[in-house]
Amino acid sequence: MFDFEHDLPAGVRCRFSVRTGVTSDSGSPLEAACFEFTTGGPAILEQLPYEGSRIDEEQAFVLGLDTHDTAESVLANAWCDVKGIKEKIGFKLIEGKDREAILNGRAEFLNRFQRLFLSGSRMDRMLKDPNDLPLVILQCKRRFPNGAEIKLVWGNGIASRSGDVRGDS
Repeated sequence: MFDFEHDLPAGVRCRFSVRTGVTSDSGSPLEAACFEFTTGGPAILEQLPYEGSRIDEEQAFVLGLDTHDTAESVLANAWCDVKGIKEKIGFKLIEGKDREAILNGRAEFLNRFQRLFLSGSRMDRMLKDPNDLPLVILQCKRRFPNGAEIKLVWGNGIASRSGDVRGDS
């Protein structure tokens, strides 16, 4: 049996090979074989606003992920589901100075997410720069109706930088 020292984050691929000469508990030789698995694509660990919070018509969503995403896959596979509107409302990424301004006002969130991400249950060795946390800020491409019920959908097909995809089997 093998166990990792820490839980693995998303975006990791592992391959194991049985060495020649390995036997079962009963002493029977095991056939050489390879086993592979992936931990899948990015998942949301923390988010702002929190589920159930009031949001405004032009809400930006700050998402703390368990690994870095690819922007293309997020834009293709995440959307807003607005009660009463029959279409998927796509996102735009908030980057540059707008992203910086949003994050500058969220120190408590950033500190909590950094502690969560870098905790012993995460592979902190994978993060070379603590300022390079896997955060994405999204805003829907159109305004929400006032008081509408909104769901952020983080769909299958969202990929990590390593190429592992959420919902890929």
